[in-house]
Amino acid sequence: MEEQLGADLYVNITVRLGGRPKSKGFLIQAKKSRRREGLAQQCRKMRAQTDSAYAWIYEDDGCWAIDAQTVIDHPNTALRGLKRRSVTACSTQFWRAPRATWRSACPTMRTRPQRSIGSSTGSGPRAG
Repeated sequence: MEEQLGADLYVNITVRLGGRPKSKGFLIQAKKSRRREGLAQQCRKMRAQTDSAYAWIYEDDGCWAIDAQTVIDHPNTALRGLKRRSVTACSTQFWRAPRATWRSACPTMRTRPQRSIGSSTGSGPRAG
């Protein structure tokens, strides 16, 4: 998935609303603090698929979410200097956002990955 979409993780929730399945999701690229190499290109790949794409940056004081477009727009700014939010705040805002309404199929992905991405029993995205 990372080579094709630039993402380490795709989060999707599908529910039945009015008897029909509705879906919503977002892409995530996980990085360790200060490891920016390749991140802008990965963010471009994710944004080619969806407006709902984020970099999760793992640091000593927690995991922070930065909108992928922010990473693209500020290629020479240290990750610590970019507008960031907690992963919880970012996720909550996404699920509540009126622009990201629940739709049939997978609303946020412009194309589907060629191979199936199954559920994982791992502890979360790998930071690389």
